[in-house]
Amino acid sequence: MDVIDLRYLDNFRLHLEFADGTQGVADLENEIASRKAFASLRHIPTFRRAHIEGGTVAWPGGLDLAAERLYALTHHLPPPTTIEEAEANAFKVSLRELRRLSDVRQEDLATTLEVTQGAVSRMESSDGETKLATLKRYLSALGWDLEVVAVKGDRRLRLRGI
Repeated sequence: MDVIDLRYLDNFRLHLEFADGTQGVADLENEIASRKAFASLRHIPTFRRAHIEGGTVAWPGGLDLAAERLYALTHHLPPPTTIEEAEANAFKVSLRELRRLSDVRQEDLATTLEVTQGAVSRMESSDGETKLATLKRYLSALGWDLEVVAVKGDRRLRLRGI
């Protein structure tokens, strides 16, 4: 998930916006403190020279952090170690963001779906292996529709009846 906007806040905190429209604050103090290669960034004026390069946050001297790691830190998720984990993080954030945009609390969504709040929480924390019917029901309860599109090269075909 590419970083598209960056604003320095204070200390080692950056406000980041991502290509999926989500945003938040990434506190990078532990990242900086725990990596020997980032020693120069412990100096606040150097840290403040953060900029976007190639869809991620970079600093002079060729230092950068992977966009997937920044995405996880910003959204309070475990940093991914595989592409599958990065995709699972994006799925989790997508569900939470849709619920936030719909201005619906987990408890209220659970009532609408006639499930427990814990069931909604588990779905929003899942790794993306959610059944389409369950996802469609979740989205419908928020007032959204689900579309599934098959893609091959530059061809796109919307699957109907799902």
